[in-house]
Amino acid sequence: CYRNILSCQKLQAYTACKETRVPGPAQTGDLRHLMEALDQRDKEIARLSQQLQSVERRFHRETSRVLHDQLGQLLVVKRLKLKELLKRTAGNSNLAPLARELLTLNDDSLYELRALTSRVRDSKVVDGAFSEAIQELLDRFQQESGITCTLLNGELSDTFNTSAKLPTFYALQELLRNITKHSNAKSTSVSFSENKDCFEVHVQDDGVGISSSELQSLESTSGLNLGMRLVCDEMDRIGGRAAFNQAEQFGSYVKLKVPKVVERRPL
Repeated sequence: CYRNILSCQKLQAYTACKETRVPGPAQTGDLRHLMEALDQRDKEIARLSQQLQSVERRFHRETSRVLHDQLGQLLVVKRLKLKELLKRTAGNSNLAPLARELLTLNDDSLYELRALTSRVRDSKVVDGAFSEAIQELLDRFQQESGITCTLLNGELSDTFNTSAKLPTFYALQELLRNITKHSNAKSTSVSFSENKDCFEVHVQDDGVGISSSELQSLESTSGLNLGMRLVCDEMDRIGGRAAFNQAEQFGSYVKLKVPKVVERRPL
C-alpha cells in the first residue's frame, strides 16, 4: 500500500515538472533530487515492510508453539486419561455417560485449538503446500536443536489424504521433539514411501535409541513414553499406526503408517 502511494507521488512530481513550459537547469536538478528522495523513501518503506512481516511471522510461530506445546499437550494428556477412565467405567451406567461427555468436550476443545494453530502457523499443511510445510518443520528443527536433519525425498503424492495431513504433521513434530529431548543424536533423517493402502513416514536418528523396557511400556504416562503415546494417538484417530523400533545399527527408527482412506474418528 505504501509503495503504491509513493509510486503515485513520484508520477505526480514527474508530471508536474514535465508540464513546466521552460524547464531550466535548476528545475532539472530539483526534479532529479526529488526523484532520488522518493526512491530512497520507497526503498526504506520496502525494508520496513519486510521487517514487519518477519516480526509477524516470528510472533505467529511463537504464539502457535505456546498454544500447541503447552495447552495442546495438556489437552492431549487429558484426552488419554479420559479414554482410560472411559474404559474403567464402561460397566457403570452412571459414570460412563459422564466420562464420554467429558471426552467429547475435551475433543471439541482440542479440535478448535488445532484449527486455530493451523490458521496461525500451519496453513500450508491444510492449503496444499504439504511438502513445503514439512521441509520448513525440519529446517526449524535443525536450526533450534543443532541436530542435522535430512529429508531424503520431499515430494509427496497428490493423493495424500487431506484429512491426514495435520495429524501426520503433528505426529512428525512430536517425534522430532522427542529426538531433541531424549536421543542425544547428531543426525536424523526423514523419508516418505507409498504402497497400495497407505503412505509411510520413516524417521531415524543416530542417538541412544529406545530401550526394550521403553518399547514394552508405551502405556506409561511419563517421560519419553508419553511422547510416544502422543504420536500413537495422532495416528490412531485417522486409522493409522506408529511403530517404534531400534535402528539396525544404533539409534531409533519410527514408522508412521498413514492410510489413504481415512476413517472418520474423533480427535
